[in-house]
Amino acid sequence: MKRIKLPKEIQKSLIEHYKNKKSLSWKELSRELNIGESTLRSSYRNGRLSLKMYIFDKLTAELSKDKKQELLRQGRIIKDRRYSKSNFKNSNRNKAVDTLYKKYGNNFFSKIGLKGAKITNKMWTLERRIKQSSNGKKGGNKKVKNIEYFTEQEREVANQNTELELNFKTNYFLSKDYNFDFVYFYKNKPIAVEETTINAFRGFTDFLEKRNFLDKKYGKDFPFIVTVRSKKRLKDLAAFLLENNIFILTNLQQRRKYFLDILNKNTVKKLKEKLFSDVRKELKIKSEISKTQAYKEKGLINDYEQFVNSILFKLGLSPLGKEVFKSPFGFYYVSDNLFRINNTDIAVLVSYCNSRGSLLYQLYKHATYAYILKRSSNVKIMSIIFDYSSTATAFSNNKPKNLCFKYSDYYVVTFKKDNLADEINKAIYGRVA
Repeated sequence: MKRIKLPKEIQKSLIEHYKNKKSLSWKELSRELNIGESTLRSSYRNGRLSLKMYIFDKLTAELSKDKKQELLRQGRIIKDRRYSKSNFKNSNRNKAVDTLYKKYGNNFFSKIGLKGAKITNKMWTLERRIKQSSNGKKGGNKKVKNIEYFTEQEREVANQNTELELNFKTNYFLSKDYNFDFVYFYKNKPIAVEETTINAFRGFTDFLEKRNFLDKKYGKDFPFIVTVRSKKRLKDLAAFLLENNIFILTNLQQRRKYFLDILNKNTVKKLKEKLFSDVRKELKIKSEISKTQAYKEKGLINDYEQFVNSILFKLGLSPLGKEVFKSPFGFYYVSDNLFRINNTDIAVLVSYCNSRGSLLYQLYKHATYAYILKRSSNVKIMSIIFDYSSTATAFSNNKPKNLCFKYSDYYVVTFKKDNLADEINKAIYGRVA
């Protein structure tokens, strides 16, 4: 993948010229360029990062050919180090893969049902291990059945478990459909489970599903712990999780302090009350900030939201625009639109995506927002996702999609704007108008 290194002043001028000409906010521009807003404002704008070629082409699309050539002369084309072959060859990531090839042969990955060792820019956090255990039946060659993948966070949790002398297994299936990062045992019986994640936002509805499974199989008092690495996007999810008997711990220090108490049935009730109290205090401090941000967001509308608004008008549904909702725990959320049918308010969530990862994220995001908005007010939810990733029908496992739309009353996933009116009619009335 190629990039272009421009002088800092020229790069800043190019970005600001495009932004001003299009009359875009930084948030709108970041969406158009498919990069983070803070990264755009601080790193790209100030020349700390070179421009990816597709971003450069976008910014110069309306410039004259001579002006674009002049910018190319002033800049320098470079290779993205993260994707260069030499970087992969010398990286620790490939050393792990080479070790597996040497130990088990060149057909190792095909034996266990994988096409090959896929390396991504996020895989630097993974440590590949082969570990002897009794629960590794995952298909493929039975001789090589115990492969486990550890993130840095999972490794830290595993090390802490060893220090606490806990009996545990990793990536363990308690049923055909539900596996957990850590399952804890006493006298060969499971006594608690744990999931680790960078943040709870994406996995929120997945955790609720697993809690429901645990309730049916082991009872409501069975401990379920979620350890997160970052408080980013946590918002009031911690309160909702605690409400559903899911203990959320936000760092390893807190985990060391409270973990054994969670396993102890005699102390768990008081601990839950304490954690709930701590979360409520934190939310009370953030409540007004959240309210200010929500009403600021209510005044912003992107092209997709505007298009959905115009379609709702055409269908005679009288859209009321964006609406702010206050959750039971004092945090504020914004729906992208609101309309009423038969005295029932329907909140609309609108998103777009251009990659499989982005689609998965939007599915989980819609599920989380749908759950919270339903708890915040007596509304139904319509999810609309514009999918340009060409993967909407390519899921080998439909669980993310099913999980998302379990919480939405009406849903539309489309890659054509032209048929949105028919899709909305079909979702609401079960037929095309």
